Amino acid sequence: TIDSTRIQEMISKGVDYTDEECSICLEGIDHAVITPCGHLFCKNCIHQHVSQQMEVGTASCPMCRKPITMESLIPLPKPQ
Repeated sequence: TIDSTRIQEMISKGVDYTDEECSICLEGIDHAVITPCGHLFCKNCIHQHVSQQMEVGTASCPMCRKPITMESLIPLPKPQ
């Protein structure tokens, strides 16, 4: 479990996600977004996932199933 302090650190310092893979599309992460539970996804992939789930109820993280919303997704800066 990643706590909010760790997420804030990831946002402020930036995260080198160049070697990370989006668990939705299985490609390199494009325009990284982090969930409140600390999982990284491509912006388009996670937005599509949340939109589809919201049509039938509530959305959850594809990795850990914790509830997420569009508003709770945090864009990350590109790695330096």
